[in-house]
Amino acid sequence: MRNKTFEIYFSDLTPAARQEFLDRIGETDIKNTNYDVMPIASVPIPEPELQEIKLYSPLRITIDPKDKYDDGGEYDYDGEYSEISAHEAVHYQHEINEFLTFELSTDEDELKYGLMAYYHENDGVKDKVKSIAVSVEEMDEKLMGVATLSVYEPLDTKEMELVKDYLTGQNSDGFGEGAEQRPVRTNAGDLYVSLWQSGRDFTIRTEQEMSAKHKNRGDER
Repeated sequence: MRNKTFEIYFSDLTPAARQEFLDRIGETDIKNTNYDVMPIASVPIPEPELQEIKLYSPLRITIDPKDKYDDGGEYDYDGEYSEISAHEAVHYQHEINEFLTFELSTDEDELKYGLMAYYHENDGVKDKVKSIAVSVEEMDEKLMGVATLSVYEPLDTKEMELVKDYLTGQNSDGFGEGAEQRPVRTNAGDLYVSLWQSGRDFTIRTEQEMSAKHKNRGDER
């Protein structure tokens, strides 16, 4: 969300450029104008090359099945949606990503900034993070929620925690709350995707933290 410019003042010019500028505005002394204290030009600063940071979190997905009959042809549905595993959810990755992309494209700001369109804190995060896209991704044969940050520069520890707290709030009460109430249409039935769940199992981790978690599990075996 940067919109920075570099201001050029009369005093920044070489003597020859100063004279050329005075000739152009038809003056002999810069003190006869406001340009002795005001910039004579503002040049947009090109945005640095963006870097990508991915944050992962578990999903809870339930299904309202199309087929409500058992193998014997008997009606077998109690009205309760059943939860599907993270392994099984991998089969619906494409449909869920299409759904999330549509949900986060209701206006121009969302299309450009994703969830950063609603980040209003003046804590420095907006100066580093341009956008946050929401999607799902397979990791270790499980479907995970993914927040992809496009950043101008790396986040420090405090800024990363601020972003994680913001995403937790969006997933539970903001964007995620609205999204989980609308169905993802699939051939198997309607899926309902929760980007947040209560309890100690819900965490948001960086790629490095995910790798460390898997390594620790491997060491325990």
